[in-house]
Amino acid sequence: AIPVADSPSDEGSEVADPVPDIEVNAPSEPDSGSAIASNESVAEEPLPEEEIIMSTSAGVAKRVKLAEEAQQMESDHGKIEDENQFVSVSGMVYNAQGNGIAGAQVVVQASGFSRDDPATNEFSITSAIQNPEHHFTAITDDAGTYLISGIEYEGWMYVSANAAGYALPRDSRASIQVEPGGKRDGVNVLLTPGVTNFGRVVSPDGLPVGDGKISVLGWSVNGNSDCCRSLGPTYTDSEGRFSISLAGSGSASLEVTSPTYGLTSFSGVWVEDGGEEIVLQMRGTAALNVSLEWIDGTAANDIEILLYGYQELNGRWQQASHLSGVSDETGEYAFDGLDSAMQYKIDLRDTEQQMLSPRVDVGSLEEGETHLWNYAIERSVLVHGLVTGIATGRIIGNVQVNVAPIGAQTGGSNASTNARVHVGADGHYELPIQSGPEDYLVYENQYLIGRDQDAQQYGTTVKLKAGETRELDLTMPDTFTMSIQVYDIGGYPVENARVVILQGGGGDSNQHTRTDAEGRFSWSGFSPGMACGFSVSSGSSGLARSKIVVGEPGEVVTEEILVLEQFGGIEGVAITEDAKVIQNADIAVNISFGEDKNSLFILKTNEFGEFVTLDDIPATTVTLSMFIDNQTLAWGWDSQAFVVPAENVVNLGNITFKPEK
Repeated sequence: AIPVADSPSDEGSEVADPVPDIEVNAPSEPDSGSAIASNESVAEEPLPEEEIIMSTSAGVAKRVKLAEEAQQMESDHGKIEDENQFVSVSGMVYNAQGNGIAGAQVVVQASGFSRDDPATNEFSITSAIQNPEHHFTAITDDAGTYLISGIEYEGWMYVSANAAGYALPRDSRASIQVEPGGKRDGVNVLLTPGVTNFGRVVSPDGLPVGDGKISVLGWSVNGNSDCCRSLGPTYTDSEGRFSISLAGSGSASLEVTSPTYGLTSFSGVWVEDGGEEIVLQMRGTAALNVSLEWIDGTAANDIEILLYGYQELNGRWQQASHLSGVSDETGEYAFDGLDSAMQYKIDLRDTEQQMLSPRVDVGSLEEGETHLWNYAIERSVLVHGLVTGIATGRIIGNVQVNVAPIGAQTGGSNASTNARVHVGADGHYELPIQSGPEDYLVYENQYLIGRDQDAQQYGTTVKLKAGETRELDLTMPDTFTMSIQVYDIGGYPVENARVVILQGGGGDSNQHTRTDAEGRFSWSGFSPGMACGFSVSSGSSGLARSKIVVGEPGEVVTEEILVLEQFGGIEGVAITEDAKVIQNADIAVNISFGEDKNSLFILKTNEFGEFVTLDDIPATTVTLSMFIDNQTLAWGWDSQAFVVPAENVVNLGNITFKPEK
């Protein structure tokens, strides 16, 4: 007979965590005789590796501790109010040989912004993930696996890891999007051999900073610089201690943020394997009071102020921090806790996300001082028109229109652009310019190319006045068009799949590259004579590529069909009609999807009647027929049609199996 037991309570009916809790010893007391220095390494015995690991357990999300006196940060965007809908992320941290790395610290930075949110942009996401309230951590077990549950934010998340003797390679940080109640499994992070240095963060008066986040802004070896913004952060423990890992020994630029002590950057910090303890002493901070008015002298309220901090690395200033605020009814806003070692610039934009200024230099700030910055917002100039092809006269869309001062470089990595706008499929553009009256070159270019000679040859020179609206039609070399329609494995259109434009060996994706409700996407900005196409993905898997085409000017290529083969999972509890759980049984699961498509696999219940599979169910609309047959009695259960999201697990709850007639 099939073994049964009393039905579990609702509270106990969840599938058991696949990763056991791991005990991690708390760091021991620090040496009271340690020397403290600011912005330089101090010769001391390196801290033992086990003393650096944060005191936390896998299976429970832990936020970096906030001091009671820390200022309240705005962090409600995308916050999940129902704790039953909190998100979980699990996976493995592994090395180049595919083996799990035990004792690695995994960090999830949850932004709270999703791809469909109109407030989503690079600045909003970056600002959110800098907030300690959005950070969740765990330590991997002996097999290198981890589980972080109880994540309180939906939307885009970044998953990174660090471990002694390893470094996070460029682009190894995982980027995922999760809906409320989502469970993302298989989010794996690769670490490669590297160097690890240990250190401490202390306050201006020498106290341990227990709520610090250390970010690597850049590092250099033999004068060759590398930007490391893609690397995940590391955090201090309650005694201010931390570890930092890089691909090789070198000079690093670091940034320490603390809700209690603000932000301090450090340049020229030497990192090497087993090197001297790094002691980072935070400095006193500066404040910046911003006062905005319109050109007529009236207060400019409800203006979003984007404050960028820049740090020097090998003679180059690189963007390091992002802060934002909104001006009040008097046009004012105050930034506190700013790093006095940085240079600052400001952008302004209105409530509709339209830019109201060029990026304006604020300069450096003195430690302990409050600085005033007054700015009058000019009346904008608006240039609009139609883009057409030189040879065919056809409308050209999916290109950019740019504006730059006369004489500025307009192509390559050093291009100087005051404003730019995407040209829609109808060929029309509207380009607001906030940098004041001047002689400008207005020109169009294609994504991924941007050649200076094209801008100079096909651009138009205009003299613009403040408040002016100018109609300006533009012509450029003809492009060609490619189109795709994307379906899931069941034959249903995939809406909002991410499309990457492939052109001449490069790739580009932005807010305009998503499939519509019918799974369709068309791009008319391809350059003739170049190898062009698309790659499409949804989530972190399900990649499909179109054929590569070298098109002719004005050509419209026949639409191509692409299929994303993605999978998800199910979980639940098998019970009988009298509410007894069905223990240790094999369940045959028949999946019906698409047009007469079927697949079959076997699930097994545990002693609590629970079953789970992570990636055996096609990510589409499915119906399930489940059977249990032990040769003496057959039980069955049939589902209604439901949707299985890619890379997510659908909880079916308690499933009542009935005897087959």
